[in-house]
Amino acid sequence: MQTFKEIVEKIKDVISQDINGIVLDKHVAEALGISPSVLATNKNRNVIMWERLMIWCSKNQIAVNSLIFDQSPESLVESTNKLYMSRYNLLLM
Repeated sequence: MQTFKEIVEKIKDVISQDINGIVLDKHVAEALGISPSVLATNKNRNVIMWERLMIWCSKNQIAVNSLIFDQSPESLVESTNKLYMSRYNLLLM
């Protein structure tokens, strides 16, 4: 599992496409909807703000597993489809 500092660096990579120049932690804080001081504290303590991260991933159509576990989205398709189909079949019963 990635540290919060590593996750922040990946977020910087994503938002760098929208920002001209160097991407700073304040840009990541803004993207996550928190203050820069909260981001700094959480980075130092390695506290992952799961809800903020999930919302950001959802808005940007990014697989959470790619940020947290370095898994490619393609590697998750089969297992995700199994879960979806299991739930769908239960609804049909």
